[in-house]
Amino acid sequence: MSVPDLLVAAFMAAGAVLRGWQARRAWHDAQWWQSPPDLPWKILLGRKIARGVDRALIPQAIILASAAVLMAGLATATVLSAEPARDVANISNLAGGCGLLLGTGLAFSIIVANRPDWLVPVPCRDERGLLPARRGHGR
Repeated sequence: MSVPDLLVAAFMAAGAVLRGWQARRAWHDAQWWQSPPDLPWKILLGRKIARGVDRALIPQAIILASAAVLMAGLATATVLSAEPARDVANISNLAGGCGLLLGTGLAFSIIVANRPDWLVPVPCRDERGLLPARRGHGR
């Protein structure tokens, strides 16, 4: 099962690089936000959620990179049975799991409340999330 794990890890890493590149582009190019990439699943989500998913590019890259680390750790654990390799696999799995939780929490925060500002691309910081703005905060 190690070869499929490594292939999935490679695809996840490639996806993380792609999302990072899109985040860099979205951060510096206001024109990108006029027509972000349309994907078929966005129709199912609805306009506001799909826009939130578009804003959460950096957490998506974190999620994909963490999944790649997790899959590489699983492949290491299956292939190598020596004790030091198991320790490396366990640390890799712990790091990947923590990254998945962190990325998911950040993505949820951006989709729902458009926070934290430092992870939201500059052209989108004035948009509202799914929750209405609290009174007195000017958003």
